[in-house]
Amino acid sequence: MDSLYAACLARLGLCVEEAAKLHNISRTAVEAWRSGTVEPPLTAWEDLRDFNAIIAEWTELSREEWAADGEPLEVQVKQLKGAALMGVAEFILSAPVWVSPRVRTH
Repeated sequence: MDSLYAACLARLGLCVEEAAKLHNISRTAVEAWRSGTVEPPLTAWEDLRDFNAIIAEWTELSREEWAADGEPLEVQVKQLKGAALMGVAEFILSAPVWVSPRVRTH
């Protein structure tokens, strides 16, 4: 990784195209930030924090659903995108060992 910005994108699971959409800028600008040749503006960091907050919300929703049901979560992968999918993934990766999701791909 060439920059802190690149590390944040990786941590959030965002590719260059997704980051460009998130920031409403060109892929070229994201590449410049990612490579470290141009410093991202404050608004870019705010966008990343907002996206991370959405992931955290989905993580907590998953945790609450699991706690309420006491059964494995049924994850319908095709219905989840972006932050929602990352939130559920974060829950699965940080959950107790006995949590096992039922994954439906259709």
